[in-house]
Amino acid sequence: MRKYIFIPLFIAIVCGIAFAGVKHFWRGETMSLKQAEKKWGSEIFDAQKFKSLSTNDRAKMVVSIIKTKVLVGKNRLEIRELLGPQDGYYFTDMYPAYIVFEDPKPNGETWQIVGLLDKEYKVKEVIIHKNCCE
Repeated sequence: MRKYIFIPLFIAIVCGIAFAGVKHFWRGETMSLKQAEKKWGSEIFDAQKFKSLSTNDRAKMVVSIIKTKVLVGKNRLEIRELLGPQDGYYFTDMYPAYIVFEDPKPNGETWQIVGLLDKEYKVKEVIIHKNCCE
């Protein structure tokens, strides 16, 4: 009888450890603020400038957007007014997503910022997500 209790417990522990080591299986590959700052630098966020910049020039503002939490608590309409129409995609159009870096090389990386939503459809967190795969 003890064997039958041990097996499900063992499986639960192994699965728990496996998932604990993964950032978030749903998110895909993400970039930390430290990595972003090293890769793109850091410039103070300016909404008007963000709207008018080319995609790769937006990357300089990513660290500021996340650190200041300027998007946190805003709904999709407020974000659209602030940043303009979204040009990224994250599983569905519900998530506000904006391309911030596109490597011009073939098979180069594309990165976007994504507003993760809470139950009230307001941004609870902004991540830097690798926009992947055709």
